[in-house]
Amino acid sequence: MVEQRQNPIHRLFNTKRLFFSLASLWAAVAPLLFLCSLQTTAFFNINLSEHGRGLLIGFTSALITGYLAGKRPAYEVWWLVLLWCSTRLVEILSDQTTLSNWLYGIYGVHLAILIAPRFWSSKKIRNWLMSPVLGVLLCFPLLILFLYSQSESHDWVFVFIQLLALLMFFMAGRMIVPLLSKTKRASQLPMQSRVQPLLEGWTMGLFLLSIILRVSTTVSDIYFYRWLLIINYFLLAIIICIRVIRWQPQGILSKDYALTGLLLGYFWLAVAQLVFAIDVIQQQVNITSFHLVTVGALGLNSSVIMSLAVAKRTVIPQAILITYLVAISGATMSRFLAGI
Repeated sequence: MVEQRQNPIHRLFNTKRLFFSLASLWAAVAPLLFLCSLQTTAFFNINLSEHGRGLLIGFTSALITGYLAGKRPAYEVWWLVLLWCSTRLVEILSDQTTLSNWLYGIYGVHLAILIAPRFWSSKKIRNWLMSPVLGVLLCFPLLILFLYSQSESHDWVFVFIQLLALLMFFMAGRMIVPLLSKTKRASQLPMQSRVQPLLEGWTMGLFLLSIILRVSTTVSDIYFYRWLLIINYFLLAIIICIRVIRWQPQGILSKDYALTGLLLGYFWLAVAQLVFAIDVIQQQVNITSFHLVTVGALGLNSSVIMSLAVAKRTVIPQAILITYLVAISGATMSRFLAGI
């Protein structure tokens, strides 16, 4: 019998390399486009909100697609690529904010349908919780369009940032534990604390509580809510640090720079929560504090995770990993200090 060939458009295509490449390319190009648009001679205009939305939602959606979508039919993959690239062009070449939000939303809904159900079957609540978190995160542009009249409100951006921080806390933790265990085993050191489920569960709960309290402060400026939010941020910073300390990474960081990058990304998550608390105490909105999460934590974690995922068994040159640590941490500090 002659074996029937599979239709090319139905052939499974791995999204990892393609969308990781798109995410990396956009992360490199977007800041340059924003700087160019500040010049009067530029034929396009990207304001601060569009720049932030493009990196917050555009980069994050491509990263999540590459990391979690897996193998998909070719027609579906190219549809997502076309939709993602079209949104970039609309954002760069026009001022149609509503249209770009709709495009973001369509992409996000499609991706949420593909990815979110993967966590539903989990018996552990903290794993199952990733389904609604991913769903809300990916569909956030539509939530802005339908629920909120002020789409550029900094408080709603904080909600997105905290959802993103929660996702990174969970995903990076799943990457750190096996890397840490492997490095300690090679160094003949004991690995005592691994996932730390109780600590992880409490931290995820505090992340969600911080989001609820932040929304509450936008609806009603009650003094009690504000101080609960401050305490919540401080607790998050402390518990994230405790989790890292319990992993006992000291003495082995110089042996695995990928592990160092992930742990430093965790450090930026803790610093961000501390700065958020101080901002609430001072009753100010420091936009540059967002970069502690988006550039520091997300930049380092995503760079390392994408490199490890694509490299597989290939050893990543230490020079590349050290460049991540120095360049991204330097960019994070300089961007934050520029706001001060």
